[in-house]
Amino acid sequence: MNYLYFLYFIDVGDRLILILITKKQIKFEIDMSFVKNIGLVYMFIPFLASPSIIENKTSFIINILLGSKTLTLKIKDLPKISFQRDEFYLMLNLVGVLTYSIKYELNNNQITLTFDYINKFEIPLKQNTEEEKNLVELLYLCSRDGTSFVTNENIELGKYRFKTLKIYKKNEKQIVETFSGIKFFLDSMHPGNTIDECFVNDIHSIQHSDDFTGKVVVDVGAECGDTPLYYASLGAKVFAFEPIAENFNSMLRNFSLNEKLAENIIPINAAVGKNGILKFFQSPDSPTYGSSFVYNRYGNEGKTVNVKGISFSKLLEECNINEIELLKLDCKGCEIYLDKEFLKHVNSLKIEYMGQFTSSKLDDLKNILEESGFRYEIYRPTPFSRLSNKLNGHIYAKKCE
Repeated sequence: MNYLYFLYFIDVGDRLILILITKKQIKFEIDMSFVKNIGLVYMFIPFLASPSIIENKTSFIINILLGSKTLTLKIKDLPKISFQRDEFYLMLNLVGVLTYSIKYELNNNQITLTFDYINKFEIPLKQNTEEEKNLVELLYLCSRDGTSFVTNENIELGKYRFKTLKIYKKNEKQIVETFSGIKFFLDSMHPGNTIDECFVNDIHSIQHSDDFTGKVVVDVGAECGDTPLYYASLGAKVFAFEPIAENFNSMLRNFSLNEKLAENIIPINAAVGKNGILKFFQSPDSPTYGSSFVYNRYGNEGKTVNVKGISFSKLLEECNINEIELLKLDCKGCEIYLDKEFLKHVNSLKIEYMGQFTSSKLDDLKNILEESGFRYEIYRPTPFSRLSNKLNGHIYAKKCE
């Protein structure tokens, strides 16, 4: 390097001041991994301001910036806890849960906490099982977004505010029940998608008067069963397509908790868009998240799995469908295979698009919708994305009358 720079923090109580000193006033490039580390620090900023439960703020933030493989937290009234770097989000979830709680204490390596003085949760100091990890993530995300929690299985949620979740244990398995009475196994879900997005933030609702009684919904990217159960609760007959085996099996488990609704759901372990065996590119860390056969966002580090695929036109034939009231697509790019002939059978669409990973442009999707006689709305489903609507968002389209 032709220059030197020094980076350090000054902790002044309620603030952390970053100092960057360069030896020469020259242009220099920051390694992209360092930029990523700054992004990770940014996520922790809400939990650093005073009063903060994190007692080693300065060393903790510096270790994140330097890319340390092990990150150690000293949280008030708890012993030091060390996390590996690939456990970053587990660590963030835990800090969030403890910060939001009214009270927490440690007993026999179990953290007991409450958000309301009444309902209590027990969390191991280090979360190892899927249930333990999902509980922390669920409590963090849903509490952040205004959820109340009850732990008594016999409580009637209809007497509580609609953003209330019931979390209880039955036959040694923890179950989450939404205010609409839909149940999920805690170890067979993705808390952010399954509960927080679908039921707490209600991102799939178009109008409160939605009634799909006797109508067909085709759900492409049904994941752990949240959206099929959601649309079935509105009266729809749902064809639920999920290509990833782990997600599909979780979906079937969750259907077993909702037998009445599941009578109106046809689960199909396949991808939609192209016929044949399709290669899906998966995250090396979380293969059940963000898989796609359209693009590879993970490079050489990603995993691959082969999945049966069917085209949109084949879908109509195999499912014996002539009219689709709503086509919901959360399929990481498969919307590029929509065609005008198929869209003749569709009355409305709800599409989650991610144009930052594919050569397909939002303009292409807009054009085919317009040419097929749809009016559309583009909107942002979350406040946390920093991307342009041209790259990432949702589309609701309805055929013009």
